Amino acid sequence: MESFQSADAVVYGISPDKPEKLKKWKAKRSFQYDFLSDPDHQLLEQLGGWGEKSMYGKKYMGDAEASSTTRNAGDAPQPLVALHQGSSASPSG
Repeated sequence: MESFQSADAVVYGISPDKPEKLKKWKAKRSFQYDFLSDPDHQLLEQLGGWGEKSMYGKKYMGDAEASSTTRNAGDAPQPLVALHQGSSASPSG
């Protein structure tokens, strides 16, 4: 995340969880970035962060742990890189 900060980027997490749950999660883990709550997953779908998942052979819809970026305020966000737990991303050149 240091490379995002050195690029003067603003970082947000987006989750289908409600704000109250996100606030507790952030405090429990001392997470430094703010979350945007998207319970109807409208923004997640636009950013490619909502889709079909599979666990133990069962398919369901859920957050896809993806990243998006935009170069300038007001630009439409574009997918950056898909993330999985334990992964990280950096801003593209």
